[in-house]
Amino acid sequence: MESVYIDNQLKEHIQKAFPDSFEEEQSNWKGRRSNFWSRRLVLKSVLSHEQDPSTHVRYVLHYDHPDGPAYIELQIEEDNFRDLAEFLKERFPNDNDSDYSWIIEPRSYMACRNKSVIHGWDDAKNVFSEIQRRFNKAIQDYFKNEQKNEEFEINPISLDDNKREVELYTLTLLELLNLNLRIPDYQRIYCWDERTIRVLWDDVQNLGKEEKYRLGTIILQRTADSFQIIDGQQRLVTLSLILSALHINGIPLLSETFRSKLAEDYIAYNKYLIRNILSYIKRNERRTTAQRLWNGIEFNVLVLNDSSIDLAYTFFSNENSRGKALSDFDLLKAHHLRFIAECEAQSMHLAKKWDKMILEGDKADSESERPYVRSLSLYVFRLRHWIRMQSWDDSAKYNVKREFEAAPFIPEIPPFGEQFYWNESIQGGAHFFTYVDTILSRFNSLTKTNGYKAIHRLDMETHKWYRDVIESLLFCYYLKFGELYLTEALMLISKRVSMHRYENSRVNLGKLQEYGAKTNIVMMIDRATSPTFFLAELYQTIKEMPALKPQTKIQHRFSNEMSRCYDLCKQDIEISSITKLVLR
Repeated sequence: MESVYIDNQLKEHIQKAFPDSFEEEQSNWKGRRSNFWSRRLVLKSVLSHEQDPSTHVRYVLHYDHPDGPAYIELQIEEDNFRDLAEFLKERFPNDNDSDYSWIIEPRSYMACRNKSVIHGWDDAKNVFSEIQRRFNKAIQDYFKNEQKNEEFEINPISLDDNKREVELYTLTLLELLNLNLRIPDYQRIYCWDERTIRVLWDDVQNLGKEEKYRLGTIILQRTADSFQIIDGQQRLVTLSLILSALHINGIPLLSETFRSKLAEDYIAYNKYLIRNILSYIKRNERRTTAQRLWNGIEFNVLVLNDSSIDLAYTFFSNENSRGKALSDFDLLKAHHLRFIAECEAQSMHLAKKWDKMILEGDKADSESERPYVRSLSLYVFRLRHWIRMQSWDDSAKYNVKREFEAAPFIPEIPPFGEQFYWNESIQGGAHFFTYVDTILSRFNSLTKTNGYKAIHRLDMETHKWYRDVIESLLFCYYLKFGELYLTEALMLISKRVSMHRYENSRVNLGKLQEYGAKTNIVMMIDRATSPTFFLAELYQTIKEMPALKPQTKIQHRFSNEMSRCYDLCKQDIEISSITKLVLR
C-alpha cells in the first residue's frame, strides 16, 4: 500500500466530509519510515464536551510497513474517559460476532480496533467512514445522556417570611441547595479533613430509596436576596462535593467564591479525595445515588429573619451540629470582625491572617503546643486571672472566648490606646487582632531562648503542670523586660513554684493554678519598673521560706528534672547569688 497516497487521499476525504470539525494542527500526516508508522486523524465532532477531544479521544491509522496492511482504531485515554470506554464497550461488545475488538494499550489507553485488515485506499476510506460513523453516533449519545444525568435539579423554593425573628423548617438537601446560599466573611474557612469526610459518607451512603436521614441543624440568616450560612458550611460544602463526584453539575453552592486560598486548597484536595472514595460507584448508578442523597438527607433549618449581625453571632456561638465544634478562636474571630463589618477589605485581610495563624498552629503535635493556644489560652489567660486574684473552671466551655471578648465601654467616650499590654481591656475589632499578633510574636521570640528550651523539656507526668505555671509567669516577665536577666528570672520563678511540689505528695491542677496566683509573682512583675526590683523581691521571698526537700518518689523525679533544667541554662546566669539560692 502506498503510504503517501493513502495519507493524502484520506486527508482530502476527511477535509471534504468534515469541513467544520477537522483539526489540521492536531493531525499528524508526516511520518518517518520505520518498523511502526502511525497517523492521527482528529475531529472536533468526536466530543461535544468540556474536555479537549484532540488530547483524549482520537482515531488513529496504523500500519506496520508503508506498503503493508493497515488498521484503524478509536483510542480512548482511560484515566480521563473511563466512563466513555465502559459505555462503548457495552455498545460494542468484544465477542465473535463483533466487527471490533477491544485492546488495552500501554499508557492507560483503551482502543477499539476494526478486525478487518485494510488493503488499499478503498478499504481505508470505507473502514474509516464506518468506524467514524458508528462511534461518533455512540459518543454523541453518551454525552447527551451524561449531560442530562449530570444536571442538578434546579427548582428554586421560597421560605415564607412570617415576620417572626426565628423560623424552623425541615428541608431536604435538594431543597436546601436550591436556596440562594452565601457564606459570610466571619465564618471559619472550609477545612474538613479526610476522617470527618469518611465518617459523613459512612453515615449517608446506604440510604434506602424512601429512607430519611436527619443530619443535624443548619442555621441560616435571611437577607434581602440570599441566605447567609451561619452554621452548616462544612457539611453543605462537603455534600456538594460528593454530588459533584457523582458527576452532578451546576450545584449553586460550589459557585460561591471561597476567598481564602487555604479554603480553596482544602476544596481541591477533598474533591480529589471524594472522587477516589466514590470510584466504586458505577456510571449508571450515579444519578440514582445522587437522588437518594438529596432526597433522603434532611436538616432542621433554623432561619433568622432578623438581619442583625448580633443575632447571627448569638447562634454562631453555639456548637456545630456535626463535625468540629466551634472553638474559642473561631468565636473570637467572628466576635471581633463584628466591629469592622463596614470595612470589607480590612475584615477580609484580618480574617485571612487569623485563618493562617490557626492552620499553621494546627500543625503542632498536640493542641496544647499550638502557639496561639499556648500564648493566649494558657499564659496570658492565666496571667489576666492571677493579677485579679480570680479563679476559673478549666472544664467550662468558652473560657478563652469570654476572656478576650471586647470590654464594655461608654459609647460617648471612644476607646483608644496602642500599648497591647497583656492585661489591658480588650478593644473590639482591628485592635484585638493586632493585640493577638503582638502576643504571638513575643511568644515565638521567647521559645527561642535557652531558658525556655530548658524548662519546656518537662513534658512528663504532672511535671508538665508545674512547667506550664512556670512558663506562664516567665512569659509575664518576658513581656515586660524581654531577655534582660531572663535566666535569673526563670531560676527564681521555678524555685518559688517548685515549693508547691515539695509541700504536696499529690497535686490537683486547680489548686496548683490557685497557688500560681498566691505567689504574687504577677503583681511583683507588674509593679516593678526594672528587673532588679522584681528579682530582689522574689529573691528575698524565697530566702525567707524554708528549704524543702523531696520526700516521695515523684518529688525526687521532679527534683532531678529541675536539676537538669538548671544545668542546661546556669551558664547564662550573671548573678551568682541567685544560683546559690536556687541550688541550696
